[in-house]
Amino acid sequence: MLRSKSLILLLFIVPIWIGTMIFFNNQEQNNEKTPLISVIMSTYGRSSSDNNLLSNSIESILNQTETDFEFIIINDGSSDDTDNVLNYFSKKDPRIKILKNSTNKGLPYSLNKGLEIAKGKYIARMDDDDWSYPSRFQKQVAFLEKNKDIIATGCSFKKDFILPSDPEIAKILAFWEVPVIHPCAMIRRSFLEQNNIRYSNSFPNAEDMPFWFDITIKHNGLISNLSEILLHKKNDSSKKKDYLKIQNKSVNQYRQYACNYFNKSKKTYTKRIDCYMDLLKNKEAQKHINIDALNKYISDYVPPKNSIYVIHTLWRDHLILNKNHVKRFHGKDTAKIIEKNDLFIKVKWDKYGIETFEKKGNNYYLK
Repeated sequence: MLRSKSLILLLFIVPIWIGTMIFFNNQEQNNEKTPLISVIMSTYGRSSSDNNLLSNSIESILNQTETDFEFIIINDGSSDDTDNVLNYFSKKDPRIKILKNSTNKGLPYSLNKGLEIAKGKYIARMDDDDWSYPSRFQKQVAFLEKNKDIIATGCSFKKDFILPSDPEIAKILAFWEVPVIHPCAMIRRSFLEQNNIRYSNSFPNAEDMPFWFDITIKHNGLISNLSEILLHKKNDSSKKKDYLKIQNKSVNQYRQYACNYFNKSKKTYTKRIDCYMDLLKNKEAQKHINIDALNKYISDYVPPKNSIYVIHTLWRDHLILNKNHVKRFHGKDTAKIIEKNDLFIKVKWDKYGIETFEKKGNNYYLK
């Protein structure tokens, strides 16, 4: 009889105990503070090279004046001592969350993995070879809090490379270039979730281009860049030739996709002026972009047909070819052409001295 009463009592108490534990567990989860920002960074084989770039990049985030963030770092199948570096920082700072791919999956896969677990109001991107100035997050959050209609913002990383603050101009830029420097992007996560926007692997090493196109053109999201320099970006000239080769091919393919998006044709575009002139005439495009802004952009930003695109160790720009001279489209620098053939152009600058630009593709040259 006593055993029977004990069994009945046990059957009564256990469900109450389980329910109480579940309640307090849920309360603990609900009371866990949602971070203001989710920082997402992917890294691959960076730890043992390039003068501690990975460590410097992580430190630049941990040293932000805006401290309310979670830092999601994806180790994309690195075979070096990346694990050790990341474990060191995760023990040092509880805001860091480490994910690891069993094999190298690529940047789009890793960034999407980060987006899936991100909880912040804002998504901040960071690359493993750059570093952010301490006030970056503070200034970007302040701007987005004040401008509720802006979906994303970026920043500058050098004085002569300032991306547009006008959202309509930024949208137009998305057909040919990126309207935001990716490692300096801050985006409203709600917009990405509502429109199911993720990174695509369709354009390898240029995954940010279709990402911004989806935001600005497909879903009419507004972007405005801060003019302040808030990022130190590693020079692209240090990237491996194979990487740049794949990237340049992807950029060209993306431009064909974007410029043909409204006319649904398979026209080949080698100069942005042709792309934008066709957009001016396209009635469907006119529903998505501001025609006055497009005309202004063509006037102020689109190089003429007699130009070539150059990636220099100090800048990226178009050089306008005029008889025996060249002139930078976005600068006052001029040079005399010493030699020009199908393989390279050699010039003598008033400012830089003699330089040779090697042809790497259609209308694309590299110093």
